[in-house]
This record gives sequence, structure tokens and C-alpha cells, in this order.
Amino acid sequence: MKTYILILAISCVLSVSACAEPPARMRYAVALKAADLMLTDIGGIKSQSISLTTRSRFPDVKPTDIRITLQTKDGGIPISLDADGKFTLPVTDALRKENPWIIANQPKGSLILKASVNLYMRVSPELHNGVWRLRYSSLFPLHTVMKRVDSVTDAIARDHEVKSRFPVPKGATLSCNDELASAKFVIGDDERELSSPTNGDFLVPFNADLMALDPWIAVQPARGWTLTPEFGPSKTDIKKAEP
Repeated sequence: MKTYILILAISCVLSVSACAEPPARMRYAVALKAADLMLTDIGGIKSQSISLTTRSRFPDVKPTDIRITLQTKDGGIPISLDADGKFTLPVTDALRKENPWIIANQPKGSLILKASVNLYMRVSPELHNGVWRLRYSSLFPLHTVMKRVDSVTDAIARDHEVKSRFPVPKGATLSCNDELASAKFVIGDDERELSSPTNGDFLVPFNADLMALDPWIAVQPARGWTLTPEFGPSKTDIKKAEP
């Protein structure tokens, strides 16, 4: 029996300054590095959505004032922006191969491209020798997400200044209303009950050593669990284009 413990939306943000040469422009492949970010293969991530928006550094320039064009060898392809500056990039094999410039009607260094990633978590315990269990790492997928975002920002930072911001995992609480509920770490033959300051609530601390060990967490019963993650202050990482 498959049991879904949680579906939760989390967001991380990548901001890229389009500052190559006047006018503001960026290679198609650079924007795709953010748009192509794939996270659903990470344990604990059910689905994702990515939205692209652009805005000006100048307060008097509205998103409706901005015009963006894909300057392909066959001519310009206008990209529509909504009132909030949100847009969708056309994605084709031909465009990937050509890698055209994305050109705006704004001056060099004045635009910021933002990729917002919404993640939906789903934790599913599995049955093993009569015990329902789940991996520790599945409670903290952002730890792996941050590593993947870092690899994307490193690549983009070769041409543009990049700022990434995402919540930092601090811990999580597994909760169940069943008065006989239990949750414990299982590391080999060693079992350790999770701390439970309140009846039915079991605290799971975030720890890098535990992430590396990735122990099982055994839970009883199989149904009726919810997961409440706790985050510390958002981490901001700024990378600048290589000289």
C-alpha cells in the first residue's frame, strides 16, 4: 500500500543579470539552463514548475515597457510578457542548436531574469519485512536541490552575475493522530526512537552527517502521517561572471 505523507510547495529563486553588451541580451542557452532545471528525480520531490520573469532595475520601467525578441537566423521571434513580466521561452531542437541571442529593448545591465521553481514534496513509505519505512533524505530534498542549483549558477556565472535564494532545511516534524504511533531511526541493527515532545509529534533534526548516512525511519501506522518541515533563514549565493 502506498501512503502519501505530504504534498508541500517550496520555492527557490534564481536571478540573472542580462549584462553582456548593449542592448541587454543573453544567449538562449543561458536562459535554458534555468528553464531546464530538473529536480523530480530527487527523492521526496513529487513535481515541479518553473516560471520565468524579467524586470528592470529602474523603478520607472514597467514590465509592459519591456520588449524581448529571439534574434534567430530566420528573423526575430517576439516573446510576449504579461503585466508581471512573466514569459515562456519556445523550446525546439533547432533553437537549441542555433543558440540565438535573446535581445531586449532595454540598456545593458538593466534587466534581471528570475527563474522561480515551485517544488511539491511527496514522501511515500515502503513496506519492508512488515515495517513501513522511508529514507531520511526524502524528508530534506532541498539539500540535494541546493547542490543542483549551485551547478546551474556556476555555469551561468561564466557570462552573467547570478544570485540564487532558497530556504535552508532546519528540521521536520512527523505527526500522526494515532495514539499508538511511533517513529524511529533504523541504522543497521541499531534502532533509536525519535524525540517526541508532544504526543503524536516526532522531531527529525536536519544533519549533514545523517544526510550522508541516509538511514531509514520506521513509522507505525502506515497511514495518517503529515510532515511539517522547518526552515532557517534563506540562503543567498551571488556569483559573478568570470573576467
